[in-house]
Amino acid sequence: DSIKINVFSKEHRPPHIHAEYNEYEVLLIIENFEIYAGYLPKNQLRQANNWLHDNQEWAMTVFYELNPELL
Repeated sequence: DSIKINVFSKEHRPPHIHAEYNEYEVLLIIENFEIYAGYLPKNQLRQANNWLHDNQEWAMTVFYELNPELL
């Protein structure tokens, strides 16, 4: 459904991903799937959470590879 998942360098704690859909963006905490900031429509938020649940270990690894100073 055109949801874009990003992990960026030069980030801040807590470890999180960015999920984008059209004009919406939400930051989801990798460890507990909670919303840190932003908004996504209900269906897209569920899909982003499902993706994160299935890729949690990968997302955490990439977050710290891109942000080693936060280890």
